[in-house]
Amino acid sequence: MSSIESCVLKLGVDPSVSGYKKLTEAVRIYLSTDEKVTLKTICKTIGSKHSLSDKAVFREIDYALKKAKNIDTNLEKLTGIKIYEEDIRPKYVISLVVEYMKQEAEENGFLTQIM
Repeated sequence: MSSIESCVLKLGVDPSVSGYKKLTEAVRIYLSTDEKVTLKTICKTIGSKHSLSDKAVFREIDYALKKAKNIDTNLEKLTGIKIYEEDIRPKYVISLVVEYMKQEAEENGFLTQIM
């Protein structure tokens, strides 16, 4: 299991939900790019890999986040930032997970191992 999958599981996202894999892919893409990339671009990239539209990918990720148990509390524990239920949107969650992982990797000196 990768660090990304481990982190997403800590958020309470059920790996059996259809958007789980798409969410982990989105985190991996966002984490691996040095340039500013939009969620739409990420969803298009994932969609082309799975023969889905970017909107279908977005819906799957959104569904996985909505089905996650206590995601606001879990994300708050992970990041130390106060998170409200209405904050749980794909772009926000993905960017927080990526920033958390970058900080953890920097502190522990293993940035190349997180993907």
